[in-house]
Amino acid sequence: MKNKILFLLFNFTVLFLNGQPPKYDDLKILFADAQYEKLVKDAEKYVNKPDLSEDPIPNVYLSMGLYKISFTSLVEENPAFSDSREASYEALSAAIELDKNGTKLDEHAAFIDEVQEYVMEVIGNEVELESYTKAASYIKTYAKVTKNAKAAAKLYEGYVKYLKAPDDASSAESAWEKAIKMLTKDSLNDPSNWTKNDLILAKNGLLGTVKSMIAIENIDNIDILLEYYKPVFREDEEFLTELEKIYR
Repeated sequence: MKNKILFLLFNFTVLFLNGQPPKYDDLKILFADAQYEKLVKDAEKYVNKPDLSEDPIPNVYLSMGLYKISFTSLVEENPAFSDSREASYEALSAAIELDKNGTKLDEHAAFIDEVQEYVMEVIGNEVELESYTKAASYIKTYAKVTKNAKAAAKLYEGYVKYLKAPDDASSAESAWEKAIKMLTKDSLNDPSNWTKNDLILAKNGLLGTVKSMIAIENIDNIDILLEYYKPVFREDEEFLTELEKIYR
């Protein structure tokens, strides 16, 4: 009888362990050792396992490997990695979408910040160069790598489209309409969960949009936007000061 109980306990333990996702220690070690090619290869194996299809972690490691590779000579040397940076953004986007409760990627917050900061820097450079089409494209990229600022990214996209063609604001207004619809679908997440780059992008997009809407006399939507983003910027003195300048 004792042996039978032990046998049943052993089988239950095996079933329980088999039902748990792996800890991905192998991927952690590969990343720490800068073995990015192997990291991509092994992360892809996890991503393609049906029983791990809802787990965001393999996707974030795939993104990490591809992102690091995108800054190396492998991009020119190996055709398989020619689009590694775009592939990295797509993998990170998949990870963010799979992270339903918004906590499983906390361990990788530094990497997400790194990617977001890089994309924000590129956006800023393109806006400064008045390359508004490229800026809009990178803003769309940012929308892929954020959980909280997707609607803000759409606002910012509309703003740079307005800058490109202020005499024909139809493209800008279309983007702003989509952004407003996105606002009504979800309530704001706790702003304390927003990344620093989410806040910068949202601030730039909202201030630019308000300024542009005033210029084309699209006043009705401004109140909707300001009311929605009030919880995010109510204590941001810089934002409030810039907003006051716009209304002067």
